[in-house]
Amino acid sequence: MSVTKKDLETFKAIENQFSDTLINDHYNGNREAALQEFSKNTSLGEKASIMYSRLRFNFADQANPENAAKHLLAYCDKSVPALTKAFGRHALVHALPDEAKTPRVADLAETLGAKHIPALIREALDNAPS
Repeated sequence: MSVTKKDLETFKAIENQFSDTLINDHYNGNREAALQEFSKNTSLGEKASIMYSRLRFNFADQANPENAAKHLLAYCDKSVPALTKAFGRHALVHALPDEAKTPRVADLAETLGAKHIPALIREALDNAPS
């Protein structure tokens, strides 16, 4: 399954929604309070791993959607355990953008090496109203 620019935009929307929705829903837009909560629930090793994966995404070849998506998903995937500790799993499932809640996106994320993101997407799909 190849990664399109639209797929990459969907993965970027996941990243954006995680920060925007979690901050707005839990802290009324107060980024500092959200960051403090995240920091309180994240070990130094987890923070280092998250920052390293973000740097890898920043330096990834953005012209190649597959390469960029792989690094972006690695960054998002590294963040999920810490975000779950800070905000709860339900909040992360709720934060997923609608365009990400498809079996194709879950399968593609899994193909690109993500574990947590596909699980969140599938949980959202399982809990979606019929």
